[in-house]
This record gives sequence, structure tokens and C-alpha cells, in this order.
Amino acid sequence: VILAASLYAVGKVEVVWRTGREPQLKSVPTPAELRYSTAPTRVELRPSNIAIFIPSNELWYVHTNPISRGWPENEPVAGKPWDRAEVRLLLPQFDRRTATNERAFKEREGKNLFIITVMRPQGFDGDTRRQWRIISLIPIDADHAKLIEQMKVDERVKPPRLVRRHEELGLDEYEGKDVERSRYFTHVDFVLRCWAPPFAAIKHLCEASFNLPNGLLVNFQFPQEYLPHWSEIREHALKTANGYRTEAVPSSWERIRNYFKPNVGNR
Repeated sequence: VILAASLYAVGKVEVVWRTGREPQLKSVPTPAELRYSTAPTRVELRPSNIAIFIPSNELWYVHTNPISRGWPENEPVAGKPWDRAEVRLLLPQFDRRTATNERAFKEREGKNLFIITVMRPQGFDGDTRRQWRIISLIPIDADHAKLIEQMKVDERVKPPRLVRRHEELGLDEYEGKDVERSRYFTHVDFVLRCWAPPFAAIKHLCEASFNLPNGLLVNFQFPQEYLPHWSEIREHALKTANGYRTEAVPSSWERIRNYFKPNVGNR
């Protein structure tokens, strides 16, 4: 089986790997000659049949790995590639990558990094709203509702506890059984999850999720020291992701059919 992730702009960069002893995950960086360019890079987000156009100086990686089973929605696409486009900006001004600030994008602790990841929703996709519903014992679907009823019988299973109302932030803070790892902050239907080190690659990382009109999932992350600016960061994430142009990608069969379609104009 050959899996591939492709980026298209001025040129084409392709990473291919086969199943076996090779790694199960590949990350393709933006081509070096395009990393400071505003020219859009076209990324196919399999298995969604949607391509998204992201300015090259915003796109950092395209991550690809084969879809594993374990979630009902994964069954039809198990074994197929799953692509996630990672965008990086620099806080507090949401700066794009340039030759002068690139070092800040690579800092190990990512103390000023704002990361946006776009993908087709899949199991284990990091959707913060879904995680909140699970620990809050709120059903996601019929199967989950049955599981919750079983969990409620166990008195040790309790929903998150309200710790504090942050009036100055407009957020309510909750803690669950994994309090040593993370806490949740909510505002109406908005949910933030903030991790404590060492459980996040970025120190004191906060993350949240939303969906685009076409169904793509967007996760965004930022350092917890910027929590007072969560509303501005959220609005910028919405504006940025919704601003990317998308187009439908033909299915594999349609591509084959179009490839062999006679070119009438050259007769």
C-alpha cells in the first residue's frame, strides 16, 4: 500500500511511504523556496475530497498518517491516509513567517506560537468540544448514551467540578479527574482545554475547536499566558480558517475517467 500527501503551489512536493517497518506518520514542511511567500499552497485533505488553499508563509506542515479502526466513523476509510494542514502564526500580532522571525517559530517551548490545524473530523482528532461532552457525561450519540448510563451507576464517575468563575475573562473554570493534566474553561458553548506541562508540546498549552461550513474541523492552540486574550485569538482563528479558499477534489474513479477521456480539441 502506498500513501501520499501532496502540496501544490509553484512546484509539487510529495512524500510517499509504504507500510512495513517505515514510520506510520509523515510530516511534509512547506517547500523551502515558498516558506516566505504569500502565494497559496494547495493541500488535499484526504479523505474529505476537499482541497484547501493556504498562504505558503502560514502553512508549516502537512501531517499524514493511515486511519486506524476504533471509531465507528473510521470503518469505511480504515487504512486510508488522513491529512492535517498545520498553520503557524506568531503572537501577539499574528505575524506570518519571514526570514527575520523564523527562529521564533522554531523555539522548543513555543511561547508565542499560535497553531491552527485543519482536517476532516476523525476519531482521536482532538476536538475539544467532544472531549468536554465525554467527561461531562453528555451523550455524543446513541452508543455513547448507553455507555454513560453504565458509567453513572459507578459513583466514582463524576462530571467536572466548577472551580472558579473568572469574571475578568468571561470564563468558567472546571476541573475533572485528570486535574493534574488539564483544566477546562467555558463561555456559553465555547470550550477551552488548557494542559499543564509535561502533557503538551507547548508549555501550558490551551486548545479549542470549531467547524467550517463545509464540515472540516479546525483545532487551534496557544500558550496559556495568552488566556486573557482568548476572545481575540478565537476570532482570529475563525477569520483565518474561514478565509482559506477550498474546492472539491474529484474521487479516484473520476480522476481515472478524466485521465482517459479523449481530448476532442486536439483531433
